[in-house]
Amino acid sequence: CHDTTTHENHDEYTTEEDCENAGHEWMEAEHEMTAEHALEDFDMNNDSKLSLNEIMEAWEDEHHDERDHEGHDHSNESS
Repeated sequence: CHDTTTHENHDEYTTEEDCENAGHEWMEAEHEMTAEHALEDFDMNNDSKLSLNEIMEAWEDEHHDERDHEGHDHSNESS
C-alpha cells in the first residue's frame, strides 16, 4: 500500500480495499513499473516529466527501503 503524496509504503493495510479507503494506492507484490506509474509516483513538481533529481531520489528511496526490509543498518558500518 503506497502513499503517492509522501512516497511511503504502509504495511498496516493488508487488503486493497483498506488501502484505497485510506487514500493510498494498492501495490501488488513485485510489479513491473510502467512509465505512467513512474510519473505518478516520482514526479515531485507535477510537470509531467522526470528530472534526473527525481529519478535519483526515487532510486535512493527504493534502495533505502530495501535495506530497511533486509534489517541492515548501514549507518553504523565503517568504510
